[in-house]
Amino acid sequence: MTVMTVRRPTGRALVALVVMTLVLGAVLGVGVWWLLAMTWNAVWSGLLSAGPGG
Repeated sequence: MTVMTVRRPTGRALVALVVMTLVLGAVLGVGVWWLLAMTWNAVWSGLLSAGPGG
């Protein structure tokens, strides 16, 4: 059995960490914007339907 030695984060590990952070950030950002869009759409539709013209 080979024992893996724990080293300091190398360039590859750093790149992987940055990529994972960017991917997670993008997914969370898209999710938040989607929720905001859906909420805004529901609120706007409610205001229009409850307004004097609806």
